[in-house]
Amino acid sequence: MSKNNLDHGGHNRRTFLKTVGITLGAAGLESTTVDSQETPGTPASGWNTRRGSSIRTGVINGTGPVPYPMPEWKTDLNGTIFGYEPVVSDGTLYLPVTTENSPPANEGFVGAYDIETGTELWRQSTFPRPETPTVSGEEVYVTTEFSESNQPQELGIYALDRGSGDISWSRTQEPDWAETAVNNDLVLLANTDGAVALDPPTGDLVWETPGVGGLSSGFDGFVCATDETVVYADGTALDPEDGSVLWVIEDEPILGDPGFRGGLVVFIRTELAQGQMQVSLEARSEQTGELEWSYVSPDNRWGGDHALTENCVVIVEATGETSSVIGLDLFTGEEKYRTEIPLNFASSPAGDDERVYIGGQYIPKDDTEEPKAAISTLERSSGDLLWTYLFDDSGLPTSPENPPAAGTPALSNGQLVAGTYPGGSTLDYEYLQYSNFFTFGTSESPPDGYRPPNRGKSDDGESEELNARIDAPSNQDLSDLSPGEKVLLNGSSSTGTDPTYEWDTDGDGQYDTSGQSVRVTVPACTSLTVTLRVTNPNGDTDTATATVSPN
Repeated sequence: MSKNNLDHGGHNRRTFLKTVGITLGAAGLESTTVDSQETPGTPASGWNTRRGSSIRTGVINGTGPVPYPMPEWKTDLNGTIFGYEPVVSDGTLYLPVTTENSPPANEGFVGAYDIETGTELWRQSTFPRPETPTVSGEEVYVTTEFSESNQPQELGIYALDRGSGDISWSRTQEPDWAETAVNNDLVLLANTDGAVALDPPTGDLVWETPGVGGLSSGFDGFVCATDETVVYADGTALDPEDGSVLWVIEDEPILGDPGFRGGLVVFIRTELAQGQMQVSLEARSEQTGELEWSYVSPDNRWGGDHALTENCVVIVEATGETSSVIGLDLFTGEEKYRTEIPLNFASSPAGDDERVYIGGQYIPKDDTEEPKAAISTLERSSGDLLWTYLFDDSGLPTSPENPPAAGTPALSNGQLVAGTYPGGSTLDYEYLQYSNFFTFGTSESPPDGYRPPNRGKSDDGESEELNARIDAPSNQDLSDLSPGEKVLLNGSSSTGTDPTYEWDTDGDGQYDTSGQSVRVTVPACTSLTVTLRVTNPNGDTDTATATVSPN
């Protein structure tokens, strides 16, 4: 697997790192109303844990910085959050910062910050390097990154007082713990003995199911939960009341990062085939675990977590020096759109009610700009690229050899936050020395650093030439298709300044659909000519056609 596929891949993180033998650098890698208490089975309004909430959708109920981002504050972390996610809850930002990652040291801290000003509220550093925390009620729950170099009694799970950061309780009997989820008045996680549920106020054991949960088998112990079902990354579903097994995926796959949406559990699956890792998605019934559909990346170029919207599974594929955002139908797995974005080292996606946000490293169109950390933003339902925003890292330390890339963003109440790291670096110390952090609010007008979908200008500074183009996935042969088959046509490689896209999908001369991509059905007997018309703000147009034929 390429380094690009590992840059932000949260799925099976322990499995990948152990398999390919890499370290951090080599991966390239007081309110009582809280987000986790919202309606079970739906996204929360804040980002209170990894992938947003206990159902792990990577999507919030609300909006991020709409219509445009506005820089608020930035800081040198004197460490890195690479490999983990920031957490935002009720106006407070929580960061799991690694400050040392070279044997025998494994050090870090959890810091709490005022989201508006960046003022540090407290810092807790009496335990080793922390993983992504979970905020619920009056506590912050955090597990420590397992390392052979640490004393076993230091590793474990810690509950921190949300207001002060003081340790309320801890459990260190087992050194290796997976990241937490809090749901149905339980702290849910796994250790090397099995799946565990703890009492939030005390840390007392409520139930334990030995031999399941992932860590007991040497893999990731990631957990997602609703009031009715707790699902672990090893394909085991438990009853949250007593930890009894509801269903098990029997073929012993290497699974990872399950997430709930629409009555389904969507897993990331990895398999070792012919000496290479094959990554795929599996959607299974929440009630029975039965397979509903699966998706395999054509060239195994995909890495990272997925985001689950109301009707889409959103993933990001690496395609050389750019990336493609892919929307799969949540209930069928069919490809609904594929949009190219101008980012390398693309992060996992994060979504809100309207949009999807991806971090990475902006690839300039010409030599007048330098690569920078950036966020690309897409319209959630159509996948249309809306804008790319370049971070202003002036005054902050950056690597002279490896320009920064933005990690997975977190969203909450009109805000977006993200860490940066030296994109593509293979040196651990660079991650600790050159990682920074940025916060953004909402602007009504495009800020400095804003780039429109096609970056607007050609090399000579003039408006980009308008040129319509239609592509099919993986260069699919449009003249040899099965009658009734659905094929996705994509216009995102068209050029021009801020173009709009219109499609005539039935050959009648009328443009009946808009958006960067469209899905058409292959006719039974005759060929179908589909036309794309692109239009720029000046009213100029260009068209392209594609003929779809049955075999």
